[in-house]
Amino acid sequence: MKMIGHGMKKVVAAVLLSGVAVSCVFAASGNSVAAKEDKNVSVLVDDFEGKTSRNYLGGERGAWSLDPDDMKALADATVVTMKNGPENSTKSLKITYSVDSEKLAMNGVWIKLNNFDASQYDVLEFDLKGDEAKGFTETFKIEIKKFKDAGKLTGTKTVSNVTGSWQRVRIPLTYFNGIFDKSQQSVWKNPLSSLKNLDELVIVFHKRAVTKRTGVIYLDNIRFVKTGVKYPSVFDRPAVPTKDKAYIVLENTAFKREFLIPNDGEAPVRKAVGITDPVEIEEFMKAHKNYALLLSSGTLEYRLHINDSGKLGFAGHDDYMKFLVNRLGGFPSKTIVHKKFPGKDRDFLMEIAKDTWRFFDHIVDKEHGMPLDTIILGKDKPLGEGGSVGDYTNVTNIGVYLCCVVAAYDLGFITREDAVSRLTTTLNALQKIEYSESGFVYNYYDTTWGCRTEYFVSLVDCGWLAAGLYVVKNAFGPEVGSMCKQILDRGNFNFFYDPVERQMWHGYYENMDDYVNYHYGIFYAEPRLTSFIAIARGDVEEAHWFGMTRTFPRDYTWTTQPPKGRVEKKYKDISYWGGWYEYKNYKYVPSWGGSMFEALMPTLLIDEKKYAPHSLGLNDAMHVKAAIDYTLNELKYPVWGMSPSSNPDGGYLEYGVKPLGTMGYGYGAITPHASFLALEFAPQEAITNIRKMATGWDVYGEYGFYDAFEPKEGKVAYKYLALDQGMILMALDNYLNKGALRKYFESDPIFAKAKHLLSSEKFFSIRR
Repeated sequence: MKMIGHGMKKVVAAVLLSGVAVSCVFAASGNSVAAKEDKNVSVLVDDFEGKTSRNYLGGERGAWSLDPDDMKALADATVVTMKNGPENSTKSLKITYSVDSEKLAMNGVWIKLNNFDASQYDVLEFDLKGDEAKGFTETFKIEIKKFKDAGKLTGTKTVSNVTGSWQRVRIPLTYFNGIFDKSQQSVWKNPLSSLKNLDELVIVFHKRAVTKRTGVIYLDNIRFVKTGVKYPSVFDRPAVPTKDKAYIVLENTAFKREFLIPNDGEAPVRKAVGITDPVEIEEFMKAHKNYALLLSSGTLEYRLHINDSGKLGFAGHDDYMKFLVNRLGGFPSKTIVHKKFPGKDRDFLMEIAKDTWRFFDHIVDKEHGMPLDTIILGKDKPLGEGGSVGDYTNVTNIGVYLCCVVAAYDLGFITREDAVSRLTTTLNALQKIEYSESGFVYNYYDTTWGCRTEYFVSLVDCGWLAAGLYVVKNAFGPEVGSMCKQILDRGNFNFFYDPVERQMWHGYYENMDDYVNYHYGIFYAEPRLTSFIAIARGDVEEAHWFGMTRTFPRDYTWTTQPPKGRVEKKYKDISYWGGWYEYKNYKYVPSWGGSMFEALMPTLLIDEKKYAPHSLGLNDAMHVKAAIDYTLNELKYPVWGMSPSSNPDGGYLEYGVKPLGTMGYGYGAITPHASFLALEFAPQEAITNIRKMATGWDVYGEYGFYDAFEPKEGKVAYKYLALDQGMILMALDNYLNKGALRKYFESDPIFAKAKHLLSSEKFFSIRR
C-alpha cells in the first residue's frame, strides 16, 4: 500500500509481505499432490510426521512467554493429527496462545535450527491456517535468529491475512533484514552468505499486535527453498547518474591546452583536439582508448580517459581529488599545525571555534551547499599518500551544518548576510533533491550531483535534519523561515512509529517497502531528541516517550549489570519500568554503549539540566563524571573522552565506557568531540583535558582537532568528520554564548507542547 498523505502509514505485511510481488501465498487443498522434493532446491525443517520432537535438522521446539508466571499469557505447541492437511500431511503443529492479560503480554513458539546454513536458499516457506472453531489472530510475527558474538541477530517479518484454510506462505529471506550483518565486507558481494549459523525460528504473539487475543493456529511443512530469484535486499543501491563527474569539468571550464598522453606513461604526444562539446569529446576519446586527455585551464590540469565502464572519467585518483577540492571553499595546506594557544580559557575556546568553523567554511560543495562527510589527510601533505576527499554526505551532517552556520554568526565569524546566503544555498538544494514517498529524505547523497546514493530512510538522521531546520527557522525566520517550514512539513514522523512496541523503527528500505527489523529501544540515547520532536509535533503519541527502555529486566543476563530499583511506574495512565545502574558511587540510567555521543548529543539543543533536573539532566552529569573517573583511574589513560569515532588504524568504531552502557562498547581511541560535549557538565575538567590533548599529541590541524587518537601509542586518525566537527562547534557556541543554539530550538512553538515530558519522572526514585 502506498503512502497517502503524510498522516497515513505503510502496511508492510499485507498478505504476509505487502503483496504478491514479493510473497507468493496460495491455498493448498488437502487433496493436492506434493511435488517431489529435490534436495538441491529445498530442505525440509519439519513436517511434524516424525516420532520424536526433534526436527530434521536435529532441533527441539517449545513454547515461551514474556512472563511465565502470568497464567493469562501462555502458549503451547503440540503435534496433532490432521485431516485434509497440506501435501497429504497427517500431522501438524497446533499452537495455542493467549495474550488476554491485564499486563503487557507476549508469547509464542521456538523451533531450533541448530546453526543451519541457509546461504544456498532464498525463501522461507511454510503452510498455515487458523482454527475456525477456536478463533485465531489474522496477524503475528515470525523471527529468524542467529548468533553473533554474545548477542543475537534477529530478522522479523509480520505474517498477515491468516484464514481458516490452509495457505502456503513464502517469505524471501532478504526480508529478515535484521540478520544481515552489513559490517562484513563479504556480505556486500553475496548477501545470502549472512544466512549461515541460523539458530532458531520463533513465532511471536503480541498483545498489541494480534487481532484476537486467544486462539489456535496450525503450522506445517517448514522448509527453506531455493528459487533463484534475486529479491530486494538492504545492499541494493540506486542507479548512478549516466554521466561521469568528468562531464562537469568539460561543461564548466574553458581550457587553454588540450593534448593526448599515452596511458603507458611515455612522453606526452601533443595533439590539438579543438572540440569543446562533452559528447564529442567522449566520442573522440573512445577512438583513442590508449590515451589520456590532458586538459589545462589556469592552474588546474585534469587527465580524462575512457574507464572500464566505457565512460569518460578521471584518469587517476589525484585528478579526481583535485576536481573535488576545486568544488570546495578551500582545503588544508598542511597536516600538522603547532600553534600557541591563548592562556585565558574563553580565548582558548574561541580559537578552537574559529579553526573548527573553517572546516564548514571550506569543506562544503559550493554548488549545493552540502558539507562533505569526511576528509582524510596524508601525514606528509594533505592530498599526499593516504589523503582523500569523501564526496558524499549524510543528512545528519546537513542538519548539523545548518546549526553551525548559525553558530558562526553567533560567534561573530560571519555576517548575517553571509549566513543567509549560505543557508539559502543549502535550503534550495534540500528543496530540489529526491525525497522518499514518505516525505523524508534518504540517508546519503552525492555532494557533487546532489543525488541519493541509497534507498534507506533513517529515523535518527531525519530527526537531526529536522532539528537543524528548527534552529534556522527561529534564528533566521524573516529570511528563510518559510523555506524551513516547507521542508519540515513534508514528512510525518508517525511513518517510523511502531504502535505495538511504542518505539521507533531504525528506518525504512524503500526498495523493499519494509522497515529495518530493529527499534530504537533505549531511552538514554541520541534518538531521544528525534522522539521529542515527533511527540512535540503531534506526529506520535506521548506513550512513545515511556515505551523506550530505561533498564532491561534482571534476568537479561547479556547486560553489563542487573538494574537496581527496577519497578513499574506510571505517567497518567501509561505504565513503564524504571531502574538504574551503579558504578562506584554513581547512579545513572544507562545508554546502549556508554559513549558521550549517545548521552550528550541531544543536550546541544535541549537544556536537560534546566527542564529535566531529576532525570535526564542529572543523568548527563553522572555519565560525564563516571566516564572521566573510569577512563583515568580504571584504564589509566592520560586523557579521557570515548565515543564513536575514527579508528587510528583505519575505519570507524564505536567506543565507550562499558559500565555506562546496557551492552557497553569497548575502549580504544580518544575522540576530542567527547570533551566538548561535556563542557557544560564538567567545564574545568573538560577544558583541562582539551588543553592536554592540544599540546600533548599531534592531533591539531588547520580545522581544529583531528577526529581521534590513541594516547598511549600516539597514533592519530588524520580525519575530519562533519558530524564530529559539528558537535564541537555547536557545543562551543552554547558554552560561549549561554546556550544560544538551545534557545533557538526551544523558542519554537512545538517545544512547549512536549516540554512537560522532560520533568515527568525521577530516575532514581522507586515511587510508583
